[in-house]
Amino acid sequence: PDLASMSPGQTKYPIRSLLEKRAQFFERVRSFFSSKRVLEVDTPVLVSFPPNDANIQIMKVLTSLGDRYLTSSPEYLMKRLLSQGSGDIFQLSHVYRDEESGKNHSPFFMMLEWYRLSFSIDQLENEVLELIQEVGIERNIHRKSYRDRFKEATGLDPLHVEESQLQALLKNRMHQPENLSFEELIDAAFVLFVEPKMKKDIHVISTFLPHQAALAKIRGDDALRFEIYVDGVEIANGYEELNDPVEIQKRFDLWNRDHKTPLNVDPRFLDALPSLPPASGVALGADRLFMLQQKKESISSILPFDFSAS
Repeated sequence: PDLASMSPGQTKYPIRSLLEKRAQFFERVRSFFSSKRVLEVDTPVLVSFPPNDANIQIMKVLTSLGDRYLTSSPEYLMKRLLSQGSGDIFQLSHVYRDEESGKNHSPFFMMLEWYRLSFSIDQLENEVLELIQEVGIERNIHRKSYRDRFKEATGLDPLHVEESQLQALLKNRMHQPENLSFEELIDAAFVLFVEPKMKKDIHVISTFLPHQAALAKIRGDDALRFEIYVDGVEIANGYEELNDPVEIQKRFDLWNRDHKTPLNVDPRFLDALPSLPPASGVALGADRLFMLQQKKESISSILPFDFSAS
């Protein structure tokens, strides 16, 4: 092929080869779920109420029918399907986030999200690791809780640490840590001290701190959620899903108390919660996983069109 004729936003190697590799990758993913009788679904990309996450900036779309949002996750809609009796489901879909492009980031990317009824968090962790292996990524696996990783890297117990201790820890690593909240200090310490220790192999963070639960169940001092990193790249974020509508409303109320901008929660999602069956769910960055499978260094190198060319 004539590479000189390619658009600037296209990848540097032949487009046919890239498209074939992407198609084969997604075929393997779909085959994996088909073998487990997990049903593929599709939900709208343009939604009335986006999922609520303080760390994600949403893209708003103005239409003749009113404001809509490009979804950042199919979570709420998939949970509504679960509440209607869908059974085990998965979805491959583009999601959108108002963030800068970078080595591992794109304002739009392919997300793989799935839900398994009556699965424990450990069962879902194992299934994610099985999928990673299925697409040809073989690494040593290291499982430790958030708390244990934090203690090993910093010498501090995140369950009992004081703000002043975190500020002292971060003083020489960042500007004005005293201006950060406790949650922001914990997150900054994790990024600066723990993440550098996960640059090789597969690392499973098997449980989190209670204040990091989001919409995951809490058992004792553990939020029943996990994250998985491959060679330093965050790949997956999974929860044993909270399905108690009273507790979920409490968490939304607590958020609204502590933040200036209140959550705008889809009432149809809240209405569906009493019928939500016990389940665990996970969101996985499919483009990131494909990038790692192809041994590439950036998201843009494995996209047919990156953000600048779209």
